[in-house]
Amino acid sequence: MKATEIYISETPSTNALLKSYIQDKKLKDFTVLYTDHQTQGRGQMGSSWSSAKGKNIACSVYKEFNGISISDQFIISMLVSLALIDVLEELKVPKLKVKWPNDLYSSNKKIAGVLIETTMSGTKLSSAVIGIGLNLNQKEFEGLPHASSVLNLTGKLIDRSHVVQLIIKKLASRFKMIPVGFQQIKAEYESHLYRKDKVSLFKGEQIGTVNGIIKGINEKGQLLIDIDQQGVLKFNLKEVELLSSN
Repeated sequence: MKATEIYISETPSTNALLKSYIQDKKLKDFTVLYTDHQTQGRGQMGSSWSSAKGKNIACSVYKEFNGISISDQFIISMLVSLALIDVLEELKVPKLKVKWPNDLYSSNKKIAGVLIETTMSGTKLSSAVIGIGLNLNQKEFEGLPHASSVLNLTGKLIDRSHVVQLIIKKLASRFKMIPVGFQQIKAEYESHLYRKDKVSLFKGEQIGTVNGIIKGINEKGQLLIDIDQQGVLKFNLKEVELLSSN
C-alpha cells in the first residue's frame, strides 16, 4: 500500500507532532510522519532515543482500530514488533529477537525501539500513534555499547524512504492478523522473545538482584519470569531490568 507521507526536516518528537496534526485535521489511516532529525526522541516510559541526523529512521504512524478492547491492547505492541521483524528480515539482518515489550535486537545489539500511544473510546481502542526508531545507516554509537545498525550488521547502506514504505507495508500486513485473536499472535511473539527460557540476571524492587528465566507474557502483556525460589512472577514495564544475558 502507498501511505500518506509527511516529511519534516527536524522536530523534537514525531509522535508529538503527529498527535498535534490529529487534533487539527482528519488524518488518513497509515499516515506516516518522518524526519531527518528527532531532537527529543522518546522510548517507553520516558526513556530517550538518540539518533544521528539523516542516518536512521525516526517516524510515527497513525493507525485507526475498530473493536479492540482495552484489555487486549498489548496485541498492538506484539504486531508492531512482528512487523519490524518482517522488515529487518527483508533487510537481511540476522538473529532477530524482541526484547520485551518491543525493542528489536540482533543477537545482543539493539537496533530499533517503539513507542505506542493509544486513544480510547469507551472500552475500545480507537487509534494509536506508533513511533519507531530504527538504526539504519549509522556506524558509531558513542557511549552505547549495546547499540548497532542495519549497516553495521549487514554491511549495506539502505535507502531510508524505501524502509519507511516497507514499514508501512509490513504493519498493514500484520494488522490484518487482529481477527485471529490474542493467543495465536502471542504464540508467534513469544517465539521471538529475547532470552526466553535462558537463565539471565534481573533486578527489580520486588525481587532484588536475582537469576531468572523469561517464560513469556500473560494476557495483559506483563512479562513472566521464573525467579529462583519464588516461582513465576509477573512484571509491568520498568518493574524489572535485565542486567546480564551471559
